[in-house]
This record gives sequence, structure tokens and C-alpha cells, in this order.
Amino acid sequence: MQSPLPQCRRTVHEQQVQAELVVVGGGLAGVLAAVRAARDGIATILIQDRPVLGGNASKEIGVPALGAGGGNNSYYFRETGLLEELLLENLYRNPEGYMEYWDATLLDLVHSQAGLTLYLNTAVDTVHMAGERIIAVEALTLSAETRTTFTAEFFVDASGDGVLGALAGAPFRQGREARAEFAEPNAPEDASSSTMGATITFWGRDMGHPVPFVRPSWARILQEADFKSGREPLLYFGNDGNILGDWWIETGHGLDHVQDAERIRFAALSLAYGVWDYIKSRSPKRELVENYALIWVSSIAGKRESRRFEGDYMLTENDILAQQTFADAVAFGGWSLDDHAEYGFDDDAPGTIFRHLPGLYQIPLRSLYSRTVPNLFFAGRNVSVTHRALSSTRLICTCALLGEAVGRAAALCLRQQLTPRQLAKGEAATALQQSLLLDDHELVGVPLCHPANLAPAAVVDASSYISCPALEHSDARLPLTQPLLHMAPVSSRLESIAFLVDCAQRSTLHYTLYLGDEKGNYFPHQQLYTGDIVINPGDAQWVTLPAPVTLAHPGWVFVELSPAPLVVVHTSGEKLPGVNSMQRHPRVLNSEGVRPYEFVNDYSDWVRVNDIWRTRHQTACFRLQPAQEAYAPGNVANAYLRPYFAPNLWVSARTDFSEPEWLQLTWETPVLLKEVRLLFDTDLDYFLRPIRTVHPFRQFPECVRDYRVEVRRDGVWATAVQVAGNYQRLRIHPLDAEPVDALRVVVERSNGAPQARIYAVLPMAAPTVNTVS
Repeated sequence: MQSPLPQCRRTVHEQQVQAELVVVGGGLAGVLAAVRAARDGIATILIQDRPVLGGNASKEIGVPALGAGGGNNSYYFRETGLLEELLLENLYRNPEGYMEYWDATLLDLVHSQAGLTLYLNTAVDTVHMAGERIIAVEALTLSAETRTTFTAEFFVDASGDGVLGALAGAPFRQGREARAEFAEPNAPEDASSSTMGATITFWGRDMGHPVPFVRPSWARILQEADFKSGREPLLYFGNDGNILGDWWIETGHGLDHVQDAERIRFAALSLAYGVWDYIKSRSPKRELVENYALIWVSSIAGKRESRRFEGDYMLTENDILAQQTFADAVAFGGWSLDDHAEYGFDDDAPGTIFRHLPGLYQIPLRSLYSRTVPNLFFAGRNVSVTHRALSSTRLICTCALLGEAVGRAAALCLRQQLTPRQLAKGEAATALQQSLLLDDHELVGVPLCHPANLAPAAVVDASSYISCPALEHSDARLPLTQPLLHMAPVSSRLESIAFLVDCAQRSTLHYTLYLGDEKGNYFPHQQLYTGDIVINPGDAQWVTLPAPVTLAHPGWVFVELSPAPLVVVHTSGEKLPGVNSMQRHPRVLNSEGVRPYEFVNDYSDWVRVNDIWRTRHQTACFRLQPAQEAYAPGNVANAYLRPYFAPNLWVSARTDFSEPEWLQLTWETPVLLKEVRLLFDTDLDYFLRPIRTVHPFRQFPECVRDYRVEVRRDGVWATAVQVAGNYQRLRIHPLDAEPVDALRVVVERSNGAPQARIYAVLPMAAPTVNTVS
């Protein structure tokens, strides 16, 4: 019998760190959870097992951060709050979308936050429990030969794979639920352990001269027949000219995305290099990429699905389709139900089916904590949802919203000595929602009614405002060869709508008037009126269409213009919130005329004119009669902070800043203000992807740039705040808590738009519940 081999174990330094909250996972969900908790005064630790932040959106994996905007019917969709702050900062620093700058911006957000300590390259591998509660986690920083024990009151698992929750014994699910379990209409008949796959992405760049490629021996050898269901072997070209490795280069079927992660990563790497080898060497169109070099390949595979933990509520496909409302709603989603083919790249079926939703939907707090571990929150793709619901909630920006909500929830639990379950009920849940709304964290349809907000008690006036929605300046033309749908906000009563058109010879234009639905979604729902109008020959003529409608409350009105081949509609590049023009969704075809994946939209087939990906689209030039109070000053004091049944913002009427524009709130008796919160227009209908997209500006033209805040005491105005060069949507300014009877925001300049635009002025009474600044 041989004697056992001598054991030599690497010596590690051991240390203990104590905090109030520990967040495990440094993707956007974990980053925002940690930053929000730290801003709320909580001593917070963020532990990340990689050398960079961002998760799937990191420079290691390179997935552009997307979210609610992927739903074809989700307008004014962009996630706000902390995520908006981060994306606007990245836009200002990094409009070309370079991943290195994005990485630096993420790191800056975390390192500059007081009360937050970051541990990179640190992997949690042990959990200590006291009964059902987690009391500490251990993590190894191998590069520093250090083992750290982190003790805290609450923990957040934002690790994606649910490393912390699994170690703590929290119940979880993997795979696909059977249709009968939750009566989900598109779930499979039988349950299975199958999950969506993982992808290695890459970039190819035009080098200006032929670039050879030698296939590594381990790369897959692919032929044209391997690109099934119309998958496009030439991928697609980004607006920066690069070739981007697309999402359908996906593998991992039949494997466990936790235990088999390295095996899956190598299979995905082999597939990605195989795709590049094919398009460079054997594709019939290889001459198009002759000058392209493979300049970047992601280091690890981007995962879509592994563990999903069970909370007090499991969000389902039915909740999403019905846009179910929740008393404990703390975030929203809107991406389509995007359930990828079971066998990924090798599946005979389309790579995915995009089942578009009617609009945005709410996500409850009860889906963001463990039903058995009372001090454990979840944020990201591991939350309490079914497989079908996950196909929408897994999107990066949606996960980021979940992170911010959990960070605030953990802070309230700590300060008020509540469990997450207690926080999700009654007045506690309402207080959580109101505190999130104050920080511009949208909850879709939940009104702002925070008791410290003194705006509703004020009389609001302004230097000017647009008294009726209109776009009259023409900078392009659109032949009316296919139906055109125009959406506009109506306050109460509409008599007519006029369009600016050219007409080659006498024509008859048929049109139809619709109302939107009862949930404020952005597609025609109820037909009201049809008519015909005769147009005489002539250019740049205003054609008035009778459009009689009376509304019980503000809402969207839609006018569909039927095709008229001899009519050309003038369009404008100017943007007004609540105003859009749309055309029928085109069939998305690859170069062979085949759809590479399926679009299913049971609600609407309209998309913006010339702008599927929502950058800077064109809108029909139009006028409404009579006047509509869509952009009146009082909007800054109402209950909604983005378009919802109405634009909900003030827009000044003047078209230059030769004189400053101002907005004033006046109280009958003096009030004590601790701070004022301002929400500006940063075009929430624009896809603000932080990487792999070149943006045409560093700051949104609509956003107020230079402004000051004035207060009035004893009839005398004084400047309390002066700001130059702003590009953020939310600005929070502390004020001296002395009596004032009026507050005025004076706008001196925008970042390019001709008007001043403000969504909200929130003067907060002293003391406030939320003192984040």
C-alpha cells in the first residue's frame, strides 16, 4: 500500500470585513444595487468574480445593454433612474461606444461612491447561516492570495447564476415549465431541463486592404447548409462600420450552464471562429469581407439562463401579456418574449421568435427576494420568474432596474428593521415606490404622490408654452405609397388635424381616426371616424382633415392615411414627446430573402418612419385644432414623469434663447424647502446603447444645458443654484431650509433644441424622506 502523497496547499491571507449589505455579482444589476444602497447611506460591499464590471455588458462579453425598447409597442421606454444617469455619463464621455471607455465609466461610478467598497477578482464559495438567515459569506481573491469573510445584515445575489442563493439553500428552478403549471399559452407541453444557450460575440473591422484568416484547428468547419432557418452567415454591419458577431451564434444545449460553463464556453468559441472562418473563406459573398480582420472576440460566453429562484411571487408570461399591475411594483420591462431555439445555432427552428408585447409591464418586489431565506434579495436574470417570463425580463437594462429597486429595498429594510416580505405589503410598499419615483426610477403607471413633494400645492406659470402640438418646419418628404399612421396627444376635444403635403394632380385621400387603448399603449385601438378629402395639385399645402373626437381624459389619437401614390407628406426631424409617425413593420429579410427569425405581434404592426432602432426619426408635419394643453406649465407638477396618456412635460413656445425661458411655482403661504429635483427631457424614445454604437451627439439636444434656480423671500428673488453644461436628466439641488413663497427655474440654453423642456420640478419639503443628493 502506497503512502498518501504529501499535500501542499497554497497559503492565503485571511481577513474579515463587516458591512450592512453585501452584493454578490458585478453586472449592471449588482452595480446599481450597490450604488443605490450606498447613496442611501448603507455601508455596502460589492463582490465581483471577474476583473471588470458590467456582466454581459462588460468589455469581456460585449453585449449592448438593451431593455424595454425591444418591444415593438414600447414607446418612451428607456429605463431611467441610476441607469439613465450612467448611460448619459457614458454618452458624454464615449459617444463612439468604445468598450474601454464604457468600462472606465462603470468603474468610476463605483469607485466614486462613498460608502461602497469594491472587491474584483473575488469569488464567493462559502455561506454561513444562522437558521434560515445568511450571516456571512466567504470569498477567495486568488490573485491576492486572500480569503475574506464578509458579514452583513442583508445580501443581494446578482451573480446571474445564483451562486449565493444556491449555497444558502434557497429553492430555485432550471429549465422550462410545462404549459399546464401556469397556463402560459406559449410554454411547451412538457417540462424540461433545457435552457437558452450562450454566445461568444466578436468584431470584424475593415482594414483597407485584404486580410487573410487561418482557421484555428479547434474551430468548427461550417458550410452554407449549417446556417439553418435563414440565419445570415454575413452577420450585420454596425453603424460604426464593424461586422458584429450576432446573438444567434449560440450553443450549450443539453448542458448545465453552471456546471458545464467551461465546456460551453469553448464550444461557443469554436462556433464563433467557425462562423468567421466561413464568411472569410467559403461564403458566396466573401469578397465583401475580404478587407475585414477579426479584431476582438469576447473572453467568456454571454449566458442567458441558468438558475431562477423562487420568491413569494413568480412572474409569468400571462402577467406580462396582460400588463398586470402590482401593489408592490418596483421595476418594469418591455422587451418581447424572446425565447431562443432550444438547440441554438444547430436548431432547425428559427433562432428565436420575438413575440411582441402590448407595451411596458410591471415587476413586483415579491419576485426579488427568497421565499425561504429572509435576508436574501435577488437581482438580474435569477429572479422569481417562469422560463417564459425570463425570455423578456433577462434583458440587461431590465436587470439593472431590478438592481436599483433591490438596493433601495435593502436600505429601507435595514433602516426600518423590516423583512423583504414585510416591505412588499401595504404602506411600506407604497413608501418604497414613492421613494423610487423621486429618484426617477419609473414604475409604469404608478403616480408620484410623495407627501414631501410640494409641487401639487403650487400655482405654476411659465414665460411661454406650446399651446397646441404642431410640427411645421419641413426638412424631408415621404411619398404616401404605403399607409402612414400619425399619433398626437389630445387634451379633451379635437376637431381637425392638418398635414403638409405635395400633390402632383388632383387626388382623394382616405383617412381613419382611432383612439388608443385604456392602458395608454402606443397603437390604434378603437376606430372612431373615417373620411375622404380631395387634394388639389400643389406643393407645400396644408390639408385639413376633419377629426371630431371628445376625450374624457387626455390620451393618444391616431390618424391613418391610406396610400395615395400622387401625394407626398412633408416630415420634420424635430421631436416632440407624444408625437410620432409610423409605417407598417417591414418583413425582416436576410440577403437571400428569408426571415432569419420570426416576429409575432398580435397588437400592432406599426413602427416609426425610417427608424426601427429608434435613433432620430422623421415625423409628419402637422397641426391640430383647437388648442391642446399638451405642453402646459402645470405638467411639471402632475403625477407622471414621462409620457403616459399625455406628454407630461412643459415645452416653451419660443424657438430661440434670445431671452431666458422660465418656469415658476408659487405658494399661497411660504414653505420650507430642503431641495429641488429637476427632470429634463433626454428623449426617452432613443436607443442609448453604451457600446458598439456611434451616437451623433454627446448630450441630447432636448436636454436643458444652462439654468439657474431662484427662490423668492419677502418679495426678493435670489439665485440659489447656477448650473452650466448640464447633460443629465435628473438633477438634485439642496436648498437652504428657509421660508420661500416662490421658486423659479430659469433656462438659459438647451443642448441644441429650440425650446426649454422640463418634465418635473419637485420642491421637497424639509425634512424629506429621501435626502440623496
